[in-house]
Amino acid sequence: MKKWMIVIIGMLILLMCSSIASAQRGGLLAITYQRFERGYMVWRADNSHIWVFGDNGQVFNFPATVYQRYAENRITAPSGLRAPIMGFGKVWGNTQAIRDLLGYATTEEASANANYQQIAPSNVIFLAFANVTMQIDPDGRWVSNALSNTARVTNFTLSSYTPRANEQLTINWSSEGGDFVVLEVHETNSGRLLQATALSNSGATTIITPNTPSISITIWVVKNAQNATAYPRLAYQVQNVQVSNSTVTTPPPTGQCTLVGNVYTVQRGDTLSRIARRCGVTLDALATANGIVNRNRIFVGQRLIIP
Repeated sequence: MKKWMIVIIGMLILLMCSSIASAQRGGLLAITYQRFERGYMVWRADNSHIWVFGDNGQVFNFPATVYQRYAENRITAPSGLRAPIMGFGKVWGNTQAIRDLLGYATTEEASANANYQQIAPSNVIFLAFANVTMQIDPDGRWVSNALSNTARVTNFTLSSYTPRANEQLTINWSSEGGDFVVLEVHETNSGRLLQATALSNSGATTIITPNTPSISITIWVVKNAQNATAYPRLAYQVQNVQVSNSTVTTPPPTGQCTLVGNVYTVQRGDTLSRIARRCGVTLDALATANGIVNRNRIFVGQRLIIP
């Protein structure tokens, strides 16, 4: 009997780990970084994009297709400080707003293998290198933070795991280690954020099930942080739910990138990442070219510039 119990518990643990892993994309990311008076610049080796992080919590992204067009604009730094060079120098030297945000560099460039983790469907990124930990939210804000080993979602159940569209669905949860939780509901196929609500550490809430084939429900354990632009997220749990009786279907993408000039018109069933893959550009480049901060929010008929 004990042997069977051990086997069953082991299978449950494997299932739980598989569920958590399916919501993550991560590993080591080769980067080059440089510290400034008021922030950081980070170059990603995987796509050659440059991230700019201001100490005020702002995040900017510059694809290589953008900054490689910039001319050199060398600026002499005051004594004891540095002006960045190469790609960092092009972004910094040609963008007054970035110079105002960051100030001058205080260190030379350095390379590292950063720990990179992207949580789906929320698209929150955790990045750690040297003594720096970053939580990058999809709305263009960041805060110094890493996932915690002491915070967790202790209970997360639904009144139905095949809810009917437009009918009530009750969500029950409890957590520990945080100050409150954030409940997020995403459309699974598109990744579009449908709802985000701050709630107490434990309780129950009732939502109207969206009229869409499937939804992803995420509970984030969150803490308060004084003067932070984003709330530090400590732990999470995701449940994917199939919606019955939905009258909305999500058609597969056409597989074609139909442009008028360099403009693509968003079709039903499109997501930003699908459009990027179809049109042969990176997601970051597409978002930056169109000034999109929340990558979960595009709409049918929207016109996108393909860089």
